[in-house]
Amino acid sequence: MAMIYLVGCASAQAPFVPAADRGEGLPEDLDGLLALVDQLQSDRGANHADLDRSLAAIEAAQGRGLGAPFELHWREARGASLLGRALSDAKQRQTFIARALQAGRLAVEAEPERVEGHYFLAVALAFDAENSQELERIAPLVEQAERALSLGEAYDEAGPLRLLGKIYLEAPEWPTSIGDKERAVELLARAVEVSPTAMNHYFLGEALYHDEQLSESYASFTAALAKSGRGRLEKPWRALAEEYLEEIGLAGYRGGAP
Repeated sequence: MAMIYLVGCASAQAPFVPAADRGEGLPEDLDGLLALVDQLQSDRGANHADLDRSLAAIEAAQGRGLGAPFELHWREARGASLLGRALSDAKQRQTFIARALQAGRLAVEAEPERVEGHYFLAVALAFDAENSQELERIAPLVEQAERALSLGEAYDEAGPLRLLGKIYLEAPEWPTSIGDKERAVELLARAVEVSPTAMNHYFLGEALYHDEQLSESYASFTAALAKSGRGRLEKPWRALAEEYLEEIGLAGYRGGAP
């Protein structure tokens, strides 16, 4: 699944209360637990309780001493990042992001040559940097994202490329930080080459728009909106893409030409 969108909006309006039965009825074996975790964390329609149940399944495996720690740590980093980013309560959000950071670091320590640990540690670092707005947090984020890229650019539908592209697009430009719109376009164009998903087209369109390549941006947003089936843009993203297209149209660019 393409997990990392980075600019999704938190939807909860009150502190999240874990279900009392979050750990009941879980599979007894490792394969069943991991399958449940992957199913819940890969479902774009998963709610807060679903994501918390995935963490309960990981806790169950850890408590029973099942499986290699790495396979549990990177999934814990993924699940805690997803849940933390979705919550609106600042204290709860930071608690889950801190959990994701710890799990990601343990995954990297356990298997430094596997992409999953570096990638999901980078994801957690991205959410942590977004939360704190502290520029010094960007360097370790880029380090982990680049390591993930070196180990598997195609992982998570070109997730490392998408993540790095978004970092270069969102970060302040030199001399304040590393922001570089041309580099963002380069990385996100490669993401589309590797995995031409609707979301990768969307983010490339965004980077092209901010790099003032409006006709190319128009084409990329149009391609994103044209995707159908399970990989189609979800409603909030479609609305944003349509807003960009409207602005590009008002600037005189339609159909990829001025």
